[in-house]
Amino acid sequence: MSYDYHAYDSRRKKSKMNFFPYFVTGLLFVILILIAQSGLSYYLRLQEANRDNGKISENYGSNELKSFGILDFYLLEIDERFLEGDTLRTGSGSAAKIDFNSGHEIYLAEDSELYFYKTLDEDSRHHLHFKLKYGELWVNKQSSGLTPPRFSFHGENMRVGSFISDFWFVNRDGREFAYASRGELDIEFLINDNQELVIEAFVLGEGMASELTPSSKLALENREDIELFSDFDFGVTKVSSFINWARGNTDRPYDYAEQAPL
Repeated sequence: MSYDYHAYDSRRKKSKMNFFPYFVTGLLFVILILIAQSGLSYYLRLQEANRDNGKISENYGSNELKSFGILDFYLLEIDERFLEGDTLRTGSGSAAKIDFNSGHEIYLAEDSELYFYKTLDEDSRHHLHFKLKYGELWVNKQSSGLTPPRFSFHGENMRVGSFISDFWFVNRDGREFAYASRGELDIEFLINDNQELVIEAFVLGEGMASELTPSSKLALENREDIELFSDFDFGVTKVSSFINWARGNTDRPYDYAEQAPL
């Protein structure tokens, strides 16, 4: 009997593919995606929760803030938060800019006082209400990726509001004025005698302005037929350096205004 002996050839051995490293890599990839999605979701929820919070981004001259629950005003500083219940007051030759997470920007002119008095949900939308006790402001709306709340500003007898428009609002020396720079602006005329009674309401189109004076207010109360809005052309109307600043045409609100020290 004879035997044939063959040398062992490792190349003939059937190999089994090891899938474990691929499995681990795939699992880590899925985990990283889930972590990223969770982080993004948390960030968006945090932004949504903080969309009502304002922050002072520019501070010129001498401005003051009174926080909710505090009796006295104190000197305003950059990065100060502006929250529900707070009041911001600007001095002569002074101005401030407030940025909100929603993308809204409020530019407050000199000798103005702005009270952030409430937030609420109406008609499935979020609303922020401010009282311009006196003075002048400009609002810009930048893109933020968040659902925009409605910003409403109350004067003495005029109330203006919008979700995404840029506009100008004045309440000074018995005169109230509103201008829709970009988009439409809701306008309401009110009688304030223990309750707010809306006597006229309309939508102000882009490039249009509305003004309420003591005489026109009296005419409205008497239900007289008066002109409530008109065209407004920046090309032929002289405006202040504050408005040029708010519209992005100059670096400072007033030629002599300097940023307040940090």
